[in-house]
Amino acid sequence: GNFSFPSGVTVSPAGEILVVDMFRQVVNRFDNEGNFLSYIGGKGTGPGALTYPCSITRDADDRFVVLEKVGCRYQVFAFPEGGEPGADDPEVEGNGDVIAKTTDRR
Repeated sequence: GNFSFPSGVTVSPAGEILVVDMFRQVVNRFDNEGNFLSYIGGKGTGPGALTYPCSITRDADDRFVVLEKVGCRYQVFAFPEGGEPGADDPEVEGNGDVIAKTTDRR
């Protein structure tokens, strides 16, 4: 839950706060009171990994679109019913979109 270089923020439908940390190359996830829950991503170029993420937004389907500064890539992360993002394994969708899991660091 510590920040190195926060570069974007959005809120989930459940009120969770998602903060992009460009230098740590993750998206930190907090509850609506600011308590750290987990993170998504980690350094890398594969599905679910991030390379200098710089922005995050929510699309019309309540998925989270993360833009990456290096590689001009975006990834899409979903939060299914029950609150935890993705499945056990990242799943590539269509044109480079990714439905990815979270990594819990509590």
